[in-house]
Amino acid sequence: MSTVKELKKENDALKQQVQDLRQDLKGISERVGSIRSEAVKSSDLQFYSNTYDDLLTFKKDTQNELKRIGNKIDSTSDKVDKIAAAITAFEDYSYQYNLKIVGVPQVKQNESCEETASLCLKIFAGLGVQEISVQDLDIAHRVPRRNSGSRPMNKPNPIICKFTRRMAKERVMAMKRNTSELTNVSLGLGTHIEFERIGIYEHLSPRMQEVFYQAKNLQKRCNFKYCWSKSANIYLKEYDTSRAVRIRSLDDLGRFEQQAQPSRHPSDEHR
Repeated sequence: MSTVKELKKENDALKQQVQDLRQDLKGISERVGSIRSEAVKSSDLQFYSNTYDDLLTFKKDTQNELKRIGNKIDSTSDKVDKIAAAITAFEDYSYQYNLKIVGVPQVKQNESCEETASLCLKIFAGLGVQEISVQDLDIAHRVPRRNSGSRPMNKPNPIICKFTRRMAKERVMAMKRNTSELTNVSLGLGTHIEFERIGIYEHLSPRMQEVFYQAKNLQKRCNFKYCWSKSANIYLKEYDTSRAVRIRSLDDLGRFEQQAQPSRHPSDEHR
């Protein structure tokens, strides 16, 4: 939390610098406007003769002032970029402790965090994960479904489970393929409650969710076989024996797309 506060404080300082720069530019604009006004009021040759040296001096001063402001803007821009990178790194790092679990029945409308955490522990036990306790969980809670208006109303809200240790989270991820083994009994639910297969996924930051979404679109366009996320990274793989390509940003994806072509599996060449 202290890191976030520090970043916000620095952002506020940068905003103030931007306001100061705008004020500086406004002052220069007013000075230029005043000289133009004086020039319009007089057509006397003597006026131009007397003010010629002043205009040259003003031009030089203005150029120096604009250069100073330009340098300050460049410096401020660099700081903004560094802060943006720091925020991105912090956000990606914090999300690496999270899992997203979908398809878990929501028996109570106002399910408490404790109840959700208990349900998560039952899921992990049902998967066969060893040595996971409540101390490994920071918090677990339901979140609203994305585009819920276009989905059936009986779909349960996803669960976000945040771990205190990444090792505990990775143990769960290693066993996520066993979700088909989960039953009403293993989850402590009544036999009358029906649910589809539960899915467990990396919980990506908003930035990486967009990267993943666009990567999935590229996968469809180029007929890639695999697209997945792991440890805040997105991976694309053309076919089983090809090398996986790591994607960290939309810029990475754009550069990769320029090189990518609609693919064919190597076996297609012999058909």
